[in-house]
Formats: sequence, structure tokens, C-alpha cells
Amino acid sequence: FNLIPVIIAIYYAGELVWRDRERRIHEIVDASAAPSWAFLAPKVLAITGVLLATLVVGALTGVLYQLLHGYTVIEPLAYLLWFILPSLITAFLLGVLSVFAQALVPHKFFGWALMLVYAVAGMTLSTLGFEHKLYNYADTANVPLSDMNGMGHFWIGRAWHQGYWLAFAAMLLVLTHLLWRRGAATELRPRLARLGGSLKGTPGLLLAISAMAWIGSGAWIFYNTNILNRYLTAPELEQLQAEAEKALLAFEHLPQPSITHVTLKVDLFPKEIRAEATGSYQVENRSGQALNAVHVRLDPNLKVEKLELEGATLQKEYKEFGYRIYSLGSPMQAGERRLLLFKTVLAQPGFVN
Repeated sequence: FNLIPVIIAIYYAGELVWRDRERRIHEIVDASAAPSWAFLAPKVLAITGVLLATLVVGALTGVLYQLLHGYTVIEPLAYLLWFILPSLITAFLLGVLSVFAQALVPHKFFGWALMLVYAVAGMTLSTLGFEHKLYNYADTANVPLSDMNGMGHFWIGRAWHQGYWLAFAAMLLVLTHLLWRRGAATELRPRLARLGGSLKGTPGLLLAISAMAWIGSGAWIFYNTNILNRYLTAPELEQLQAEAEKALLAFEHLPQPSITHVTLKVDLFPKEIRAEATGSYQVENRSGQALNAVHVRLDPNLKVEKLELEGATLQKEYKEFGYRIYSLGSPMQAGERRLLLFKTVLAQPGFVN
């Protein structure tokens, strides 16, 4: 359900937009008093309806698979809220883009080619590091589903992205309405020349409102994904891992104490997406030799409020990699035990890309 809906939307948009011309009745239809949106809206809704049918078939296939394997807790609301409704929004967005592309080009094959370039570019550019959902049309993030937490807080980020792309789709709808092909001519340039005058009144107002909603939601998404949280593309993450390997590889086989006992208290704040942990590790030197330093690995997203090791001082920290080296005032002898005390906070402000 990643590629097939795109193919369906591309194909049906070409067939629907160019059908009147291929049947040679376009001059009669275009000469009618009906506004352009009356031709545009049913085509977008038809494509969305076809894609909705495929989603329902997909959901029913999932239900059938469960029943055949003896699982009877079907949870129709999970299918509806987690799969069908979000995918329906994506289907609508695909329908709008496909019809918009066909409204611009002089022949449906050019529209198909244009949308094919879009589909291939979407798959290719993501592997090159262009992964942000702010410029990947209709990309609204996958949301995990669990028995314990449902969709948790993950649906919030998806909802903002959906609103962002729906606002953009509204702009495309207004432009498609204004650029709709009427009469025998198929050239784009004359329609673009008339665009400025056509924006007066309701179309211009709708375009302005949609643009403000698009820009406003985009700014909020950027604030959450790039300022409140750290945004790393796959190539950047790979580069970071390579740098960590270069910096820390020398410590790979360094003798270290073993954790022999854990005391832990964790306070969870689900609504705030925060976990506070307080505890201690009892570590024992089982390496058979005296140790002059202890190395501690941390989650780089972890906020460390307290981290103390008996008789040790912080010698060096690789903050980028979540790695600390503690120097021991007196060597830790074989069989010796010491206590590592810590207090940490793991939180996610806002939502991530």
C-alpha cells in the first residue's frame, strides 16, 4: 500500500480528466454554464473513492487473516482510526496532485510521465538524505499501534503533517480550478496569463487562507522536528556512527567492571512523554586486573542530572556519542565492588520527523 495507490491515482486521473476530449464531447461540456470546480471535484472524489475501496479490501483481508489463524479480537476501531482514515487522507492528497498534474499538461501521457517522475523521485531522494516530511508530498509518518498504549502520542505529529499537506492540497485545488482547461485550446500559457485576474474574489480568498494555514502549520512542524528535537537524515546518522566508531574503537576490548546488582526507581509521565529514573548499579571488577578508568555509555538523548562513581572523577566526555570516561583516584582491584549512582530524565518535547 505504498506504491499501488500512487499508480491507481495516476492512472485514473489521466482517464477522468481527458475522457471528454477523447470522446470528442469536450466543447459541449466546456461550453456549459457549470463552473470549473464542478468538473474538478467529482474527479478527485472518484479517485479517493477508488482508493478507499482498496483500503477497505486491505482491512478485510487483515481481518480474514486473523480469523483464519484463530484470533477473534478484531478491534474494528483500530483498523478504522489507525489504517483506513489516515490512508484515506493520503488517498485524497494523491487524487488532488494527480488531477492538478493532468490539468497542466497538453496530453494525459505527459501527466502520467510527470507523476511517474514524482513517484520515482520520492523513492530516490529519500535514500539521498531528502527525508523531511515538510517537502515530501503527502508524507505523514507511520504511527505504531500497541495493545498497551494504542497510538499513544504518535498520532499528534501525523495529524499536524496531515493538516499541513491538506492545506497545500487546498491551494492546488484552487489553482486547478483556475487553470482548468475549457474549450478546444490545451496550451498552458494563456491560462497562466489569465490567472492573476481570476484570483479576485472567492478563489483568491481561499488561496490566501490555505497558504496561511500551510505556512503556519509548516512553521510549527519545523519548530517541533528541527528545533525542539534533533533532526538527522540517514546519511548524517551513518556519518555520526562512522565518527563514533573512529573515536571509540580503541576502547572496544578495554577491560571493564560488570554490573552485578541494579536498584531502579522509574517515574513515568505518559502525557508529558517523560521518564525519570533514579537508581544505582553495583559494579564488580571481574577482569582479573586492576582498572584505572571506567567507561559509561549513555543514550545521547538522555538528560543526566546525576552520575557518580565511588572514587572517580570525569576525565573525558564524548557528548555527541553519549560516552563518558571516569578516572579512578585509586585503581579498582580485581574482585572489588563499587557503586554507580545516577539520576536521569528521558523526554521527547513535541514530535519528531
